[in-house]
Amino acid sequence: MKDLSIPGTHDSCSRLDACKPISTTQYATLEQQLDAGVRFLDVRIKTDGPQGVKVVHGIEDVGDYYAQPTSGRLSFKTVLTRIYDWMNKPEHRDECVIMKVVDCDHTNLDTEPADYDTHTRIHDIWKSVDDASHERKSLDFNTRHTAEDFLRMTLGQAKGKLLLWRVFKDPEVPHGKRKAFGLDLYQLKDEARFDNNPYFGITSPASDGRKRVSTLHAQSLYTWKYSGPHKTLTYADKMNAVRHLLYDAWHDHTGGVGTRRFDSYRVNELNIAAIYQSSSDRQDVDSQRYYPITNATHINPLVGALLDQLLAPEPTLPTLSNSKAQGHGSVGIMLFDWAEDSAGTRRDFEQTRLFTEPLYKKVILFNFKPSKMFTRDNQGVDSIRYQSIGDPPYAALQYHDGGSWHTLEGASGPSSLPFEIGRVIA
Repeated sequence: MKDLSIPGTHDSCSRLDACKPISTTQYATLEQQLDAGVRFLDVRIKTDGPQGVKVVHGIEDVGDYYAQPTSGRLSFKTVLTRIYDWMNKPEHRDECVIMKVVDCDHTNLDTEPADYDTHTRIHDIWKSVDDASHERKSLDFNTRHTAEDFLRMTLGQAKGKLLLWRVFKDPEVPHGKRKAFGLDLYQLKDEARFDNNPYFGITSPASDGRKRVSTLHAQSLYTWKYSGPHKTLTYADKMNAVRHLLYDAWHDHTGGVGTRRFDSYRVNELNIAAIYQSSSDRQDVDSQRYYPITNATHINPLVGALLDQLLAPEPTLPTLSNSKAQGHGSVGIMLFDWAEDSAGTRRDFEQTRLFTEPLYKKVILFNFKPSKMFTRDNQGVDSIRYQSIGDPPYAALQYHDGGSWHTLEGASGPSSLPFEIGRVIA
């Protein structure tokens, strides 16, 4: 599983009309995302009432967009039920979906109160949905799977299953009926180390209960508070973080090209929350709000153009190679915001599929087609980079030919003028 190239969505439930504009990251429903090829879902939750669990984006509740009209709060049980219903269709019964569930009630390690019960609520809700399903989709209620099991898991073993990546505390209950479940990524709660980080690694408890094993390496650079050369996050900064992880994912999960540094999952988050925003900390920054849809409109074409180059039999980017590669090559798990062609007017989802499916399918194609990767020298310098052009945040892809840097035509931004989400929902 960890060697596959898997498309996913970031904040998968934060859909248009169900959140405020600055929190809106997706146009499609969960089922539409899965239909388009998404196999990794990112779900943020908080407790709701005495027993419930609701879906959130940060401090904001996500509205229940399955209700007509959108109303109330989207429950975690509704999300699970919708995913199970999709997976139980005859044409989907062999599909595997990964879902990362993040507890947003408690935003750091070991800050949970003594009566913390989020893990019990999620476990019980999940079990009730699994019990009601005519086909069980969870691997973890009959047999506990260790971190090592998740790292060794094959697609055949995961076929027809919904896999949990757990970012909430789940202390073992040695004499209780409830077993720990999911891949333990609780360490991600350490915000000081991992939040808004261009490159980080996570370890999970090993099966012996004493050691820890490397399970995840990821890129999550997403907000304007960044100490880059422009003092704020630019598209060039973001794309340079993306390409760094792409290189490591490809080289660690492609046989024959070198020794694996880390035998772990790789997750490349393509989202940007806001680039420029008025702040008392940065009086020199223009009071200009770039919502997730605006940023995705520029980032997604840059990512798509780079993936096209890596997949092309004869790429125009001259510094790519697959010498000694055994297998097709992997780019890991890539999480998108608004992976569709947002044209400034609200459109029916079916009319956006021409763009949505190719972007997700570019990632999927790495599982079936030979690919190449740019080179990296002995000093760790890559043969490609992104440079800001014009007024940041716009970016251009450049390559180094051994003597100087050159801009690759047709792989630069902006693809269009920035626009506000208000134009999309008007």
